[in-house]
Amino acid sequence: MLYAGVGCSFCSFCLWTAAISRIGPVRAGIVYYSMPVFAATGAHIVLGEAVNTAQVVGGMLIIGGILIATLQRPHLPVRKENS
Repeated sequence: MLYAGVGCSFCSFCLWTAAISRIGPVRAGIVYYSMPVFAATGAHIVLGEAVNTAQVVGGMLIIGGILIATLQRPHLPVRKENS
């Protein structure tokens, strides 16, 4: 009970607050979507839960979406209209 209260609640709140101050609220919000991947990975490692194809595909989609949202895209030059 103490671990769940201190470890999961207090420490995660402190880390989340530090992440927001370091990388900004937009990027920290994107990290929020990776939580199911970490939960499934932790359940597999700690509890020995089985991993199925749907979970792997879902994890890949989550990671792909985070990469697409966070990678820097080159700025395209603004096209000037002929007057």
